[in-house]
Amino acid sequence: ELEASASPMWSLVTHLKDQSTRHLTLNVINYCLRAIKQWFDAIYFLSPDQLDSLKMSFHLPLHRYFAVFLRQAVKYQGFQVDELLPDARTLHLIMMHPLSVQVAFYEILSQMWVRNGLQIKGQAMTYIQCNFANSMVDPDIFLLQICATKLHPSVFLNTILDRFHVKQWLSLFRDKKKVGGEPPDVLEPEHEIPMMESMLFFIVSLLTLRTNLGLSDQELTRSEIITLLCIEDKTHSTLTDNMPEKNGNGIPEDFESVLAEVGTFREPQFEASGVMQQGMYVPKPEVWENMYDPIYVNLRAFHRKDFQNSFDRFIAYVQKHGKLNTCSGEKTGTPLLPWRLPPAVDPSFTDPRVLLH
Repeated sequence: ELEASASPMWSLVTHLKDQSTRHLTLNVINYCLRAIKQWFDAIYFLSPDQLDSLKMSFHLPLHRYFAVFLRQAVKYQGFQVDELLPDARTLHLIMMHPLSVQVAFYEILSQMWVRNGLQIKGQAMTYIQCNFANSMVDPDIFLLQICATKLHPSVFLNTILDRFHVKQWLSLFRDKKKVGGEPPDVLEPEHEIPMMESMLFFIVSLLTLRTNLGLSDQELTRSEIITLLCIEDKTHSTLTDNMPEKNGNGIPEDFESVLAEVGTFREPQFEASGVMQQGMYVPKPEVWENMYDPIYVNLRAFHRKDFQNSFDRFIAYVQKHGKLNTCSGEKTGTPLLPWRLPPAVDPSFTDPRVLLH
């Protein structure tokens, strides 16, 4: 998908940046919608509840083309979101496959697809990997954010509860048999809490991420570098290798200046054995105090140990510098995750937090 689909997509996007090419962008969006509807007809997908929760694919190039060109048209070419979207019924159908990818990703993290071998884990890792995020997970999240703002909140949230298999877990009446037309639980007891936590993280991600809803290119570069440094101290080459790419253009032009803002270079050191450690970049203190965003780290971390490692490093910084505040005034203990208020949404888009009302 990356070579055959994403590369041509970013090549097209680089040429569709102003009013003079808006008709071309509109053509691409219309063709994407037409092709998606034809695909729905071909697989006889007429209702959201027809989607089989035991089948999924990470490869949704049509949906990602639609999402990327929709953002391009609205942000740079003067279109309104509503004039580019299909009717509510079709939009509900469109959201189902990106949502199933998100659910399957969290199911894989929760060890629910182990019988599919290492291949399914490898696909999930590629899907979330920093290098490919611009072409895979980010368009999926953006498309789901658009659906969250345009569909009725009760419809959207009800669909999420169904797909994450937590509706019965939240019910006062729990039965393994079919009740009132509801399918039986598909979760084993050991998977219930991990999937509930995953669903909550997913909803918070939809509400707070601004990757395609307002962040500038420089702010995106800053978020990516901060996320990489918070997980682990890294060499310069490791940082450049893990930066998201668009159309093979390499690292962003402002990479070095942003890295100087948020990172400090630690000189190479010799261990007692005489082995030299490479020089590493470490986060500056203001990163831990004001910029560390656990939601963004969770979006980019395939292994849960990476997310936990970032939080452990945050705790170590807070305790080392005596910045832990508790009700009793003590300076020891474990702090809560430092949730950050999301930045403003681009005026062309609707804030996903309308989902809460």
